[in-house]
Amino acid sequence: MKVLLCHSFYQHRGGEDESFTAEKKLLEAFGHEVITYTRHNKEIPNMVKVAVAQRAIWNHGAYRDMRRLIRAHQPEVMHCTNTFPIISPSVYYAARAEGVAVIQSLRNYRLQCLNGQFFRNERICVKCPTSGSTLPGVLHGCYRKSRAASAAVATMLVAHRTLGTWRNAVDLYVAPTQFAADQILGNGV
Repeated sequence: MKVLLCHSFYQHRGGEDESFTAEKKLLEAFGHEVITYTRHNKEIPNMVKVAVAQRAIWNHGAYRDMRRLIRAHQPEVMHCTNTFPIISPSVYYAARAEGVAVIQSLRNYRLQCLNGQFFRNERICVKCPTSGSTLPGVLHGCYRKSRAASAAVATMLVAHRTLGTWRNAVDLYVAPTQFAADQILGNGV
């Protein structure tokens, strides 16, 4: 099988980066052809902040790159580990336009929580999902301790909830635990 793996590496290597690398090795070890589309969040410091926020919502370049990559390699499925913020959910739409199934791993709680952790001020926090709004996360500056950065993440989440991206552009979510699966199912996916 041809599998397209999509991932935006974090500025500081972490678990999602390790998951991406391990998945690639595992698929190859079982004889699958793996194509990768990756970006690195180390690009962010060299970008204008407004451009980062815009690309988190919709990255036109990633959309075009993904369509070209899919046409060139004809994968049967695209599996995303992390598209935030450099790649964006635009790649789901690129895959759909080319007839490729989309899988998204849930390695954090970003679809429900601006910082992706359900954690604020050294305590569990579920204000955003329980209120059905991203406003608490913006007011508390949950993403990078910045209201402006949190507002950018909130805009991305709200835009794609409104577009139905999480429900209609992803064919399958892979959750590491039942708790993670329950969280996303409880938020309209």
